[in-house]
Amino acid sequence: MLLRTLFLGLAAATLSPAWAVADDCGDAAALVQQAYPKARKSADGTSFTLEPHISIALTDG
Repeated sequence: MLLRTLFLGLAAATLSPAWAVADDCGDAAALVQQAYPKARKSADGTSFTLEPHISIALTDG
C-alpha cells in the first residue's frame, strides 16, 4: 500500500504546471493506470476516479 501511495504521489508530482509539458500528462495517466488498474478516466479525460470519493485531476485548473 505504501508503495502504491508513493507511486501515485510521483504521478501527481509530474502534473505540476511548473514541471509538466503536454506529453507528461499522458505519462502520468499511464502511471496512475498501472498503480490503480481499476481507476476510471473521466469522459473528458481530465481526471481519474480511484474510488467513489477519490479523484485525481489531470489539469492544473
